[in-house]
Parts: sequence; C-alpha cells; structure tokens
Amino acid sequence: MYENVGEPLYKISTHLASRVHRLNPSWEDEQGCVIEQKRFELALELVGKEFVENVLDMAGSWIRAREYVREALEQAKSIHKTGEILILERFCPWKEHLSDLEKEYNVVGIPKLVIFSEKEQSWRVAGVPVSPSSFLGRKFLPQPWRGLRDEELSTTANIPDLIFVHSTGFIGGAKTKEAALAMAMKGVQWKDD
Repeated sequence: MYENVGEPLYKISTHLASRVHRLNPSWEDEQGCVIEQKRFELALELVGKEFVENVLDMAGSWIRAREYVREALEQAKSIHKTGEILILERFCPWKEHLSDLEKEYNVVGIPKLVIFSEKEQSWRVAGVPVSPSSFLGRKFLPQPWRGLRDEELSTTANIPDLIFVHSTGFIGGAKTKEAALAMAMKGVQWKDD
C-alpha cells in the first residue's frame, strides 16, 4: 500500500466518513436548506445504524469470541506442554483477541498454531500471525507439506485424513479434529531450515 515514504498507492473510499460525505449534494444537484436537511437526516440514519450495529457486535459476538479464545488459551498447555497449540471447537474471530490475551496472560509469542473447525466436515490449522493484521507467521506448517493435497499430503506427512497445506504453509486443512491435531503437533516440532 505504501512505498518507502510518500502518498498511499491506494485510498479506501468506503469507510463511514466517505459514505457520509457522499450524501452531500453534488454541485449538479439542486441546492437549498430543505435538500441539505434531508441529506443530513440520511447521514444521521446511516451513522445511527452503524453505531447500533457496532455496539451490538461488541456487546455480543465480540465479547463471546474473546471469552472463547480466553478458554482456548487457558487450555493450551493441556493440548501441548509448551502451550503452542490452541483448539477452538468452532471458528470465531481469534487473531486480535489472542494478541490482547497473550499480553494479559504474559505468554506473548508462545502460541504458534490455532486449530479450529471450518465446517462440519473439516478442521483448519492456522499459523498465529506476528500481529493480528500481519501475513508473517510465528510458525508455518512444514516445508515438505506445502502445496500438497489429499493422499499425497497424508502420505508425505504420515497423517491420515489431511486435505491440504497452503503453498506458503500459513494454513492447512484436515477431515478430522484428530488429523488436525496431529498436523499441529508435527508442525510445532518441525524445525525450519
């Protein structure tokens, strides 16, 4: 998005402020207090809905996800003695919560892989990013597995029921929780070259 310094290469024009700004009458529109008032009321409605949705999300889903990640972090050492593997029985937004909770629990940098249910029939093993928005991970799945699928992957990893490992190793999939756990266990033990 940015080169060394200077202007951004891309501008995001869909944030709330830009959406409100677009409600202003254009130079070609009819002008006047009545029109400005109607547009202002539309802006109030837009911002009000956005505010209510955010409050409801924070009060509900966001807090529940945080507690769910907290429970997984508290159980991490029962999964692997190092605390490097977390299991979420179902997916939730976890990256930002884990980053915050690591500080609270004084375990910054320790969790390496998170296992979560993707759908009823599959599980994922994802590398924990160095920061919530980063593409750089603390740990990637082993190099020999990357880009492989299905039987070839299961044979190479010596773990049945594997589905895939992304070519960069940041995520992998398995048909069962047991296969995902085996993938994560081998993953944390793998020493990168």
